[in-house]
Amino acid sequence: MGIFAGASGSRKVMGEIDSWGLVLSRATLTGFIHGIMLASLVCLAGSLNAAGIKMSAYLPQLLPDAILQLLYGRSPIQAALIHLIFMTVMGLLGGLLVVVLDGLLAHGLCNALGWIFVRVQATPDYTKRS
Repeated sequence: MGIFAGASGSRKVMGEIDSWGLVLSRATLTGFIHGIMLASLVCLAGSLNAAGIKMSAYLPQLLPDAILQLLYGRSPIQAALIHLIFMTVMGLLGGLLVVVLDGLLAHGLCNALGWIFVRVQATPDYTKRS
């Protein structure tokens, strides 16, 4: 999710110069915002579970074991920070992925793949019998 968020958040804005710094900062910010949303959900679920509230009465699939797994066996605040940092880093990786793929496509990868496709199509089909 963080990689997808970073990749979609790193898209070029109309009329803006596309530099590595801007792309990666947008991707990191997108991952950070995604991490804030996930961290708040983890903190809320962990706090309710720590208070002894049975959330399975309201959400049948949300068992206490599943919440502990979401918390990585830590306190709700620690788990929320882990999720926040993880999603921020994944957003940055998504932005890097977009920059690298965009650079490869701009420098002739499309031409190389097109050449391979043409060569494969030009290969005679020896399976046909006359």
